[in-house]
Amino acid sequence: MLVLRYFTKFFVKLIFLVLLGAMGTMAEPCGCLSKYFVCIVSFLLFIAGSISVAVGLWVHYDKQSFSKFLTTVDDSVQFPGLSGFTHPDALTDVSLLLIISGGIICLVSFLGYCGSCYNCPCMTALVSSVSF
Repeated sequence: MLVLRYFTKFFVKLIFLVLLGAMGTMAEPCGCLSKYFVCIVSFLLFIAGSISVAVGLWVHYDKQSFSKFLTTVDDSVQFPGLSGFTHPDALTDVSLLLIISGGIICLVSFLGYCGSCYNCPCMTALVSSVSF
């Protein structure tokens, strides 16, 4: 999860660096390209956050099938660290972490998407303050 956090922070910072270049008029081709780049990256982050929430809900409400899935992956890949995550308390903690972090990523990326698509400085300022 630490890698996901740093990955998200990197892309949010990248988005706002691109946004600073997109503050010109729409007649500038670079401003238009950066606007669409920010929209695409925000949409991809929204998809990643939604997947994180979906996996978190699956783990939270159906621990047995997820444990069975981890056991199958552990047997086929021979990765010794996966067997420790089949404990119900660990699964509850991981599921809550996935749900909360995925929800925050979805919210911030949605605001960034709307702010960049509609050139709303209020939304981009809010996303900027939340991400830093």
